[in-house]
Amino acid sequence: MKSIRDRLVALIGNNVDLALADGARIDDCQLVSIVRSRRVGTAWIFHNGDDAFVPVDSIIDVWEIRHRAPERPAQQRRNHDRNTDCAPYPTAA
Repeated sequence: MKSIRDRLVALIGNNVDLALADGARIDDCQLVSIVRSRRVGTAWIFHNGDDAFVPVDSIIDVWEIRHRAPERPAQQRRNHDRNTDCAPYPTAA
């Protein structure tokens, strides 16, 4: 299994969720870079409009999140499904 550091490096530039050793979570942040300074590795993240640096040693899990397109409200779907202005596809006889 890959180390947390290897997984972080693989996810640079993506939106991720982080689980921290103290039980906290940082959800929906962008992983900008992994910084090595004075033998202390930190993950540079962008979260809620601010830059933050999280020690890699305090990260116990990381996973990529993918945003889905917002779903149309149910009323719009029903109206669209009832639309009969389109001619049906011709069928082979």
